[in-house]
Amino acid sequence: MILGNGEVIEGATLLVHLGSIVDVGMNIDLPSDTEIMNVEGTYITPGLIDVHTHIGVFEEGIGPAGHDFNETSQAATPHVRAIDGINPFDRGFEDARAAGVTTVQIMKKRDLGMEQLSKVIKGEIPLCIHAHRSDDIVTILRLLKEFEVEATIEHCTEGHLIAEYLSKHSVRVSVGPTMTSRTKVELNDKGWHTLLELEKHDVPFAITTDHPVVTIDHLITSAQTSVKNGLSEQTAFKAITLRAAEHIGIAEQVGSLEQGKDADFVIWSHHPFNVQANVMQTFINGKTVYGD
Repeated sequence: MILGNGEVIEGATLLVHLGSIVDVGMNIDLPSDTEIMNVEGTYITPGLIDVHTHIGVFEEGIGPAGHDFNETSQAATPHVRAIDGINPFDRGFEDARAAGVTTVQIMKKRDLGMEQLSKVIKGEIPLCIHAHRSDDIVTILRLLKEFEVEATIEHCTEGHLIAEYLSKHSVRVSVGPTMTSRTKVELNDKGWHTLLELEKHDVPFAITTDHPVVTIDHLITSAQTSVKNGLSEQTAFKAITLRAAEHIGIAEQVGSLEQGKDADFVIWSHHPFNVQANVMQTFINGKTVYGD
């Protein structure tokens, strides 16, 4: 059992009740009416988390009619709710469950006009800022300090160039999608070396697919490939579980297999970083959402 917090327990038991994790570990006392599921020989992990996707708002297979991910009616539209553009029948959701992804990020509820941004100034919600180039990232950090607001930096493509600088600032970053071609000038120096430098300088990060830029079923592939290119397994797995949960501010609920957290977990046929690994079952709040 891979707990997601860096701990691995062989032969452990996961006790779930009413959608939450009651206990996890060895020699757990089970209530007499416990329904037992023997998955010996498999691997159990927390549900995977992708912190930056357009799932449901950039629908697959229907062309421009399904492109609800950018609102171009005004220069800034903080009052528009992403959830109103989501198609719950988008094939991407089933692909996510089949790949062991149980959580993706959607935006906060609406307020009128620019009033939504007042929550940023008050520190109630963070800004979500897209930035690829190192000079842009440095500018963001300067502005965050000046206005005393919190933010997450999405993509962070040239983070390797300023990894030491980033380590001196308390900021959450996501990296990706890395499994793409270099389609614009900001991606000129894109590569797996970004993750290695961030790890070297102890900068916490999440790995993202930016679905459907890279489809969400390749979130685990992205983590696998990062390990192939030199990232430690522990850091790579945290980047799609616990670090990802921290990135979007829900680590008290999900991201690791711990008492009191949501019972979101995945049963794998092999270690999830083994290329032969298949998702056997995916659970959200203790209920099967994929598999038998």
